[in-house]
Amino acid sequence: SLKYRLNRISAKTLMIWGANDGLTKTSYGRAYAKRIPGCRFVTIPKAGHFPHIEQPDAFMKAVRGFIR
Repeated sequence: SLKYRLNRISAKTLMIWGANDGLTKTSYGRAYAKRIPGCRFVTIPKAGHFPHIEQPDAFMKAVRGFIR
């Protein structure tokens, strides 16, 4: 039921996904991101399910670019 409530999000949203996530496919994340109005979707190369841990510099670059 989550996917039917995502359209209620009104805050500026960044969804960051590990390009090599072995638990959840990138296509899954993209589909959810499309349901959030104005959501920006970013993939982090060479990262799996924990991009903030596996590629912290790339993760922070994406976050900083989003909040600017």
